Amino acid sequence: MPKANDEIDLFELMATLWKKKGVILLVTFLTTTMAAGYAFTAKEQWTSEAIVTVPSAAAVSNLYAGYRLLSQDDKVVPISDIQNSVFKRFLDDSASYDNLARYLAETAYFKELVSGKTEKEKIQLLDNWVKQITIQPVDINVVDKVRVTLPADNASQAQQLLRQYLVQSSQQAVQQSYADLEQQIAAQKASLADAMMASRSVAEVRRQTEIADIESSLLIAEKAGITKPELSAGMELKQNNLFLLGSGPLSAMLQGIKTQPLVLSDKYYEQQTNLYSLEKYQPNSEQVLAFSYLKAASDPVTKDKPKKALILVLGALLGGIFGIVSAFLINAIEQRKLHG
Repeated sequence: MPKANDEIDLFELMATLWKKKGVILLVTFLTTTMAAGYAFTAKEQWTSEAIVTVPSAAAVSNLYAGYRLLSQDDKVVPISDIQNSVFKRFLDDSASYDNLARYLAETAYFKELVSGKTEKEKIQLLDNWVKQITIQPVDINVVDKVRVTLPADNASQAQQLLRQYLVQSSQQAVQQSYADLEQQIAAQKASLADAMMASRSVAEVRRQTEIADIESSLLIAEKAGITKPELSAGMELKQNNLFLLGSGPLSAMLQGIKTQPLVLSDKYYEQQTNLYSLEKYQPNSEQVLAFSYLKAASDPVTKDKPKKALILVLGALLGGIFGIVSAFLINAIEQRKLHG
């Protein structure tokens, strides 16, 4: 018998729903209309995406040339170190909240977006926008392939803003890299100049000492009346018997030493060459990029929100549910009044 009662209840249920179908349809229509109103008037959002990686060797060649000049012969910096260093700096600059906020706040797009809003509302909008921008590795195990996304309320604007931000971050990273390089070059040039000056000072002291020794020997030779060499066979020429060369040869030797250039070591001329190379180096930041594209900033073909079809389906579904609930409530109230 329970089965018969269940069937009766089911028939009563269906009868109630059919009786109140107008209520169900009305509620469903209202919720669907509200959903449609939201779906077709809500602010759209489109997201542009780019995938970037380390710059090519050609893109950092000028920067690398500068670091090569700073390297010792046995410690040449690999170009991959420069590529990775510039790219890391680019990622750090790109991911900086302050850099993002500063860039976005200065765009014409944002200024138009916040026109007429209070300062607090502007700050909130900017904060929400910055938090929607993502900079993450494509693969957690591959750190040099990074996906960057930026949303806006239309596709072309999202693409343009992302492209401009990547270029600006690249320029900032390159400028910082060159600033570091130029600081190191300046320090290296000063160090080389000091070392060369020290070498010349030592060479000059050596020459003056030699001149003094010859002048002393010349004076002795002149007093002794020795004008020509009087060295015995096999005699070793030393400082204390240099006068035996005679005043003639000693005078010629003295004149030669005073007029000849300083005798400097090979190390000095190597330093001179390095200094000349550093002075001739011309930084060219315009030729350097801090990243290269694996996928250029895209023009989004589908929007993130609102999902109109999904919103309409959900609106109709919720409307149906609310309509059924409303039908049962109305029926219960009517039955209560009838038996009251």
